[in-house]
Amino acid sequence: MAFCQKVDIVYCDQEIINDNGQKIVTRPNIDRIWIEQVNIIGNSLFISWDKWRNSPQIEVDKFISHLLKIDGDIHISHIPYPLLSTTKDFLDLKINFQTKIPQFFEKNSKSNSFSIIICTKNNSQDCLRMVNSINCKSSSKNEIEILVISNNTDNNEDIENLKKLNNIKNVRLYHDNGIFNWSYLNNKFAKMAKNKILLFCNDDMEILTENWDEIISQIINSSDTGIIGTKLIYKNNTIQHGGILFGWQNSVIHDGLFEDKNSTEQFARWQCTRKVSAVTGAFLAIRKDIFFEVGGFDDKEMPISYSDVDLCLKVKEKGLSVIWTPLIEVRHDESVSRGLDHLNNFKAERCNTERLALEAKWGKDTFSSDFSVHPMWLDATLPFRLLQPVSLEKALNYIKSYKL
Repeated sequence: MAFCQKVDIVYCDQEIINDNGQKIVTRPNIDRIWIEQVNIIGNSLFISWDKWRNSPQIEVDKFISHLLKIDGDIHISHIPYPLLSTTKDFLDLKINFQTKIPQFFEKNSKSNSFSIIICTKNNSQDCLRMVNSINCKSSSKNEIEILVISNNTDNNEDIENLKKLNNIKNVRLYHDNGIFNWSYLNNKFAKMAKNKILLFCNDDMEILTENWDEIISQIINSSDTGIIGTKLIYKNNTIQHGGILFGWQNSVIHDGLFEDKNSTEQFARWQCTRKVSAVTGAFLAIRKDIFFEVGGFDDKEMPISYSDVDLCLKVKEKGLSVIWTPLIEVRHDESVSRGLDHLNNFKAERCNTERLALEAKWGKDTFSSDFSVHPMWLDATLPFRLLQPVSLEKALNYIKSYKL
């Protein structure tokens, strides 16, 4: 650890050897929000005498949480090697299943006003269902305005159905007949938004969680928070989005894809509110002042596919966090209005062009790894399936690249 100017605490991975064979427990990097919910660092660590001598003698995870609260200058490093061995098969999981907001956010205000922007085309039934779920599941729909943008809807049945939105007090229906540019449409109508929090949603969704607006308000009212994403699930109760991972096959991929929505694997990463690299624009909340401060979505270089990732990077560049939470579940049927990119040659080529624009803007190295993914995980398949040896060079780069 000599390359570090200052390290206060070090933790490592763990090897379990017993009658069932050998198992490697790969731990994630430290996250002050995640560790509040699950002990992600284990029960063994190396700690400087300076930090230990005046600290309370309590459980390791509570001890770390205590230090993080009182010491803003603490430095914690994770060595991505199993330096400890045991015969006991346990993962230190003490999960506060998500019945309440993490303590990190619980003192923040639950009240705030939302402007929700939904783009739709020839998908009126799903759009009406989404609008209904927004209002029915909110704690106060009087604090919510919904802007629905019909982009080139040309099916007569859908045109008639969308007129029903005019009868809902907090909904405004707009028509835009320009070429579909998701980023441009959201930027344009965000300027018309009246409220403090912007929430960008797809039309093919349904909010399943009561009081979702209070949860977003508490998290977004933290001075550290820039953007919030939530748990999106398929009809079969598997995960569609648990955040966005960088560095998977030199690109990005949805975290938790196809995992059971209640899975507690990987230190319950899909049951815990935590920091992530990015979240999808299919359900993305951000304060309006921050959105315009960073320039909104890039509607020139990334009109459809990667402007959500770009927005997250711009917000993180300002020193703010991108937070993913499972406290809100949203069913997502995925791209009903415009179809899936990989099934259309033109859309696939456009998607690739936008990915190259993203890489040109932020550099390929930005997407070479993810701070929350252990370097031992191999990206040959879906995340968290196969392990690989970690070279010393890769381990050192992993340690040096992460800052709490």
